[in-house]
Amino acid sequence: MAGYSSKLLEYVRALRHGGAMLNPTATGRSSRDGRAPYTTIYLEVRAGVARQLKYQTFGCGVSIAACEAVAELVSGQSLATCAAISAQQVIEFLDGVPEERQFCVDLALEALGNALNQCAAAADHARS
Repeated sequence: MAGYSSKLLEYVRALRHGGAMLNPTATGRSSRDGRAPYTTIYLEVRAGVARQLKYQTFGCGVSIAACEAVAELVSGQSLATCAAISAQQVIEFLDGVPEERQFCVDLALEALGNALNQCAAAADHARS
């Protein structure tokens, strides 16, 4: 993985947040045109705060690093703050992502967004 930052490579190997989650508050998925790479985000939310994020991704190392970075960025944050995380923030967190692999960041954020939408829908349903 020549040309990748040392921080990105660290997060490729980290796997601190990898794996499925039993009984998540919400689950979000994304894929590239319905085919690999696939990303699933599991989110535990309590009192409007993201307490834990786990993921499963079936793609390259950059997909893993992007999911790890998103997990770090959302931990302990309000859902509104989580929803505002940008691709640029993830890229900066990883000290850069090669342009041809930036779609991996987009997939991680799309899966997060889908999980957050599920949280919002559940909250709306609870208020009705």
